[in-house]
Amino acid sequence: APAVPGIAPGCLIAHMEAHLLRMVEHVLRHKLIDYETLESMTDSNEDFERWRMAGGGALDRRIMALVAAHA
Repeated sequence: APAVPGIAPGCLIAHMEAHLLRMVEHVLRHKLIDYETLESMTDSNEDFERWRMAGGGALDRRIMALVAAHA
């Protein structure tokens, strides 16, 4: 995807991660989705899987912490 003029790619990704984590926390808190469904959604998208594993799995660890907190 092309860069957004005036927004550093790292900043944009950080904002997207924060939004993703808010959405994951919301659906888990309200029991709208379970871990298995969340995992199957991730497994069906190679780009998302790579995003989760980037930076030594930093995003994946944050998602898993939310899953554990709402288990």
